[in-house]
Amino acid sequence: MDLLKNPFNLLKVSPRDSQQRIMETVSGDGQGSVSQMRRDAAYTLCDPFKRLRAEVAWLPGLDASQVEILLGRLKKAPEMLIREDNLLPTARVNLLTSAFKRIKDPPAAVMVHWVTAIIDAYGKVSLDILMPLINAARSAAGFPVVSDRKAVQAEVVRQRITCSTAIFRKLTELPDDDFRQAVTEIVDLETEQGKHKAPDMLKDLVSRYQRREKDFLYESYPENLVNKLASMAREGQTGDPLTSVADALAASAKAWDRIARPIRIFAVSRGGDDNASERIAGLIHNTAVDMYVMYGREDIFYKFMTLLKETFTGVTCVAYLVSGTDRAFAGFVSRVEEERQKKLRNEAAAFCRNAVDAAKSSPACALEQAKLILGRAPSLIRTLRSRREVRQENISAVSDCIAQSLLACVLAMKDIRPDGADEVDSILNSAVLYAESENIKSEIRRYQESIKREDDTNLYRIFFIFCCIMALIIFRVSKCSHTTEVKQTEVPGARENFISFPYSTYAGSRNDYPAGKVPEDEPFYADPPDKSGSLLTLPQIRSCVRMGTFLKLARQGISNARGIEAYNSSVREYNRRCGYFRYRRGDLQQARRDVERHRGEIEKESARWAQEKSR
Repeated sequence: MDLLKNPFNLLKVSPRDSQQRIMETVSGDGQGSVSQMRRDAAYTLCDPFKRLRAEVAWLPGLDASQVEILLGRLKKAPEMLIREDNLLPTARVNLLTSAFKRIKDPPAAVMVHWVTAIIDAYGKVSLDILMPLINAARSAAGFPVVSDRKAVQAEVVRQRITCSTAIFRKLTELPDDDFRQAVTEIVDLETEQGKHKAPDMLKDLVSRYQRREKDFLYESYPENLVNKLASMAREGQTGDPLTSVADALAASAKAWDRIARPIRIFAVSRGGDDNASERIAGLIHNTAVDMYVMYGREDIFYKFMTLLKETFTGVTCVAYLVSGTDRAFAGFVSRVEEERQKKLRNEAAAFCRNAVDAAKSSPACALEQAKLILGRAPSLIRTLRSRREVRQENISAVSDCIAQSLLACVLAMKDIRPDGADEVDSILNSAVLYAESENIKSEIRRYQESIKREDDTNLYRIFFIFCCIMALIIFRVSKCSHTTEVKQTEVPGARENFISFPYSTYAGSRNDYPAGKVPEDEPFYADPPDKSGSLLTLPQIRSCVRMGTFLKLARQGISNARGIEAYNSSVREYNRRCGYFRYRRGDLQQARRDVERHRGEIEKESARWAQEKSR
């Protein structure tokens, strides 16, 4: 009963006014000037039995002046009455309910706050407090007191139903999603997510919510998807189509659960279960088991089992189903998973073996086979790591197989040395990174050292012959000309490659200045030309010397394939610029002395660069 429509408010009387005073309010001039509503209100208040309903729905415990103030606020600013927390429970329930109906377009969060306040107030209503207040007012007005507690309790229940009806109608003004979320929050707050018994007014609210959502809760949409999924599996469909239906079923179950959650949480708080939730959860569980046992789709099995654990919380049957399935499937799943990991391991070994056999039969294509293994290796490792309960020994076995196969491809080249010798070095470095066994790592490193010693020997021979030729050329040139002597040399150790030169370009050549007069503003470093055989200035030689030192130091800090790739790219740049150049007498020795003074800075910079490129 709304406060403004209560007989006490219609007649402007209080519970302490006598029967005579009540009838005086409706005494007209005999020409029907008094409305029928006011006459009915007077008859209700004068009847001791009908009067009880109006008393319970009024503001017991408040005097006339307090009532007038509160009703004035109810008409002008109902949203402010939420602050009236010093009222007796019955009066607060009736006041807040009437105010809640009159608030214009409140957001969902505000509605949740008001509804929980009304429910909490009703939970404190006590007949031991209410009946003395009613009887005290009746005694003052000359009406017989109420002694039947059951009659008062019945009117309290009637008023609860009236209030819950008004609350629910107000909630339905929200959009559907906001309405469902608001009801869910109210249930969660009032029961602490099912841990405490739900109050009686919440029962009325949830019952109305369930009737409103029955068409959705009991439709067969999830069941249709289950049937479709089973039919596709029986027909042998796999891959994306089957996965799409499984994803749609999971999404449908989650949407269904969002709507069913307040009903389920309320049932749990009352010590029961929601039958509809049990039905859907059981359906999904049985589908998960069938997908695994009958069709070998463990991905769908784990998807649905995780869905049950995370979504259908509080459903008793779900806890029993999931725990029982986990125990029953523990050994079976472990055996199946081990067999599948073993199969992946064997497939990786077969792939590597075929590549090595091809390299041995045709040494000319050994390098291409090694590149083929490197291209496939990440996916082999990634596929194995993606398995559930992956075993480290399986990953280690595949990694060692990849490393050994790369080494075997390099060994298969025999006397065939490719033009890009740095590619071979890169492959061996990658093999070291993949290898898990220390024995395999040591074997690869020993072969790397043997290659290095062989290359160094050949390099020294070539360098010696080259120097002899250059000495002869210089000797003949010196016989025929008075120009400054020019040397041509290849920097030792320039097989490894480099980074781009980060220095400002030198603006001119030493030939631009008189002999022996170098300007003070000459840069310390300058970029060498992007070609071989150029005559380098002193700043350019310093750049070559510095970067040669930089790369030798950086090599020690490279720790993975990404770093090796960046390092090799830098070495190629270095070889192109500094692998072969000409310089004036004394410039190379001077450049080495100049750069050596900055060796500490170069070490720090190379370590930092190696760390960044290896991330």
